[in-house]
Amino acid sequence: MKYNKYQGFTLVELLLAMALGLFLLAGVSTVYVSSKKTYNIRDQTSELDENARLALRTLKQHIEHAGYASTTGILVPNFILPTGHTVIAATCADGSSNVRNAGIISASADNASVWGDTIGLTYMADAELDSDCSGSRLVQPPATTSACLPPDAVVRESRYIYNSFSVGSTRTNAMGDAIPELRCGGSRTIMTQPWAEGIENIQFQYGVDNNADGAVDNYWNATAVQGAGVWDDILAVRVGLLVRTVDPVFDRAVAENFQVLDQVINTSDRYRRSVYTTTIRLKNVARRI
Repeated sequence: MKYNKYQGFTLVELLLAMALGLFLLAGVSTVYVSSKKTYNIRDQTSELDENARLALRTLKQHIEHAGYASTTGILVPNFILPTGHTVIAATCADGSSNVRNAGIISASADNASVWGDTIGLTYMADAELDSDCSGSRLVQPPATTSACLPPDAVVRESRYIYNSFSVGSTRTNAMGDAIPELRCGGSRTIMTQPWAEGIENIQFQYGVDNNADGAVDNYWNATAVQGAGVWDDILAVRVGLLVRTVDPVFDRAVAENFQVLDQVINTSDRYRRSVYTTTIRLKNVARRI
């Protein structure tokens, strides 16, 4: 009778195979973890850029409205709200107010909080432009006219719309860290509204025309403008943003410093950051000075 001869693996061969398998598994795991980390950094960085673009677009749109006077041809007073300025509501023809909550409208100030500067703006509403930074309007559909606008407006001040921008936080991420965000306070709403998250610090400088030639001569911060008393001579606003990822992306804390206009900001944590700047010309003001 014939028997088939079977051969198995020896213990040494099994141990070698297991060791090789573990080695390959460790390599695959390393590649997976590294790829996941790279993807996370890329995803967070892309979100950071998008948040910065949204913030700059929002600021440009509303800062450009400063000093808008419709067809009146006048220079709107306090088109940039001076440091310490308090907004005063005006009464419309129906007894309502053009400002719903003056307490959420900040004046322009340097480093008003750990989040940086604030800026306040004024413009005159009409049927074509009557929304604050939150999108709330003086003319509320389905109405086609408003007691705050001509021909019903009792006083010109009832047409003023005020906006302010600052950085704050109302939420935290999975790590329990505050998520900073650009926020706006508008005269037609009762609470500040978030616009873009990840905006960690905001700085403003004001382009001042010192010799009335219609051109910017110096960019000063709010403290310098206040000291010189030249808020009415501002022709442009320079904006600097320090933007960070919403969640940490680095394995360990990284010490860095960032120049945001006239401020140096030091950080040491696991977040990625970038600085963005733009200059906004106040066309409505320039053509009336």
